[in-house]
Amino acid sequence: TVDAFEDGIMSLSLGSQAVMDFRHPDGRHLIVPMPRRSLLIMTGESRYVWSHGITPRKSDIIPTPDKDGWTLQNRGVRTSFTFRKVIMNRVSKSITRDDTDVTLTNLPKSDVEAIALEKQHVHKVYENIADHFSGTRYKPWPKIADFLLELPQFSLVADVGCGNGKYLGINKDLYEIGCDYSSNLASICGSRGFETCVSDVTCLPFRTNTFDVVLCIAVIHHMSTKNRRTKAISEVVR
Repeated sequence: TVDAFEDGIMSLSLGSQAVMDFRHPDGRHLIVPMPRRSLLIMTGESRYVWSHGITPRKSDIIPTPDKDGWTLQNRGVRTSFTFRKVIMNRVSKSITRDDTDVTLTNLPKSDVEAIALEKQHVHKVYENIADHFSGTRYKPWPKIADFLLELPQFSLVADVGCGNGKYLGINKDLYEIGCDYSSNLASICGSRGFETCVSDVTCLPFRTNTFDVVLCIAVIHHMSTKNRRTKAISEVVR
């Protein structure tokens, strides 16, 4: 999202408290408590260099009010509102920082340029953060889970962009296969006992009209041109 949004992310926490994990590419790991009704603002290095997420668990170890020790606090229901500002002039605006050079570029003019852009800003990122990404994406969206549970017995289902496989195995009466461009995410999915393969959404390795149902969630927006988004949708529909 570096190319799409200005510096600065604001996360408003309502309901229960939580702890945000920050990880640096050099291996450093920091935890930041987020009390209820608090606003976390990430700018500069925390926005562009550190990855962040909330690890799923039922309780957190947080500092005591006097900061002299630590205490265990159970989690409840938390609602988060994230605010970012879209860059209106993407072509001419540049963002620089000490540790990482971020320069906004023109939109790709060909499939070759588009593929190179996606490899650098999407695929490479997911390969590097696969374990952390999987640890923070564990709960299926309720409507999708309900949809899967309502499918006829023995339906053949493909999950294109399956990630860690959180939608696989919800309905034990289905035949399912997941695929993802990230080999690391596909490996995580496979280690959970699901049929998984590595593939590109613009060129899926399946016969036409094979599946009864195809899931494709949070994938199409990673395509950097209208032509590639259209191609991806055509493959999913095929």
